Amino acid sequence: MYYKKDTQWFGIEFNSVSKDIAVREKWKYNWIDSLGMAIWTYKEKKAFHHNLDNLLWGKWGAHFKLKVRGSSDFAKTNAFNTFSVYFDITWVLDSGHWTVDVTKMPFSAASVSHINWGNRTVFLHAMDINIGSNGYKQHVALHEFGHTIGNSVNSFPGMHGDEYKNTSTFYYDKASLMNIGDELRTRHVDFLLQQLNGVSPLIPNTEFYVL
Repeated sequence: MYYKKDTQWFGIEFNSVSKDIAVREKWKYNWIDSLGMAIWTYKEKKAFHHNLDNLLWGKWGAHFKLKVRGSSDFAKTNAFNTFSVYFDITWVLDSGHWTVDVTKMPFSAASVSHINWGNRTVFLHAMDINIGSNGYKQHVALHEFGHTIGNSVNSFPGMHGDEYKNTSTFYYDKASLMNIGDELRTRHVDFLLQQLNGVSPLIPNTEFYVL
C-alpha cells in the first residue's frame, strides 16, 4: 500500500511494498551574488543543487531504519519488518516547503549559515557543500538540512536545535552532525517521528520508531 502526508516542512511518502519511507522537501532557491562576485550561471545553480542532493543521499539517505508497533492491522502484519528512510530535496520554482537563499561569496567572508524556522527560510553559502567551510569537519549544508527536518528548538516542544551551543543537552557530543561533527544520531529524526505518529498520524493506531 501507498501512504502520503504533506506537512509545512516536508512531504512523506511511504511504500509499504518496497518498505521505503521518502521524506521530500521542495526548495525554492534565490540565487544571490555578493559584491564583487560573478553572477550565478544556470550551470552553477544546477551543479550546486546536484552536489547537495548527492551529499544528502550519501549522509542522510537510508541511515535510519524504522519499525512499527500498535493495534492496527498494518502494525500487526508488519511487526517484524524494517523500513528505510530516505531524504530528498526537489528544486521548485514556486510553492516550496522552504525558501533557500544561496549566496556566492568569497571563501574568507565571515558569515554564518542558518535557518528561520518560523518563515521556513534557509540561508546558505555556495561553499557550504564543501566540507569544512565553517572550520569544522562537516558539510554545513547537511547540518542546515538537519534543522529543516525538525532539529530546531522552535519546531515542537522538547525538540533540540544547534547542539554546539553550551545550553544544549548534547553540547559534549562534538561528533554529532547537529554539533560540529559529521555523525547522525537517533534523536535527529525525533520531529519526523512526531509527524509520523502525532495528532494526524500517517497510519492510524500505528507507531513508527527507530530500530
